[in-house]
Amino acid sequence: AADTLAAAVSGADIIQETVFEDYDVKREAWQKIEASAPTTAVIVSSTSGLLISKLAIALKHPERALVAHPFNPPHLIKLVELVPNVD
Repeated sequence: AADTLAAAVSGADIIQETVFEDYDVKREAWQKIEASAPTTAVIVSSTSGLLISKLAIALKHPERALVAHPFNPPHLIKLVELVPNVD
């Protein structure tokens, strides 16, 4: 297990963020992730109520942003909604 966020994301292709549903909290987390993640990594949120375009503005490379939200209950409905940032 990694001791720091930087160590955890340094070799990742996909990084799923699951912090509190608040734009400022998520943007801060995304900025920290982007600072340490590989430039090719996709940064994903599982948000169901926040707009991806308003999250992605925190990134230097907003094209990396994606929402991946599972339908509930996920153990019965094996479907994930994917929402890319198109701005």
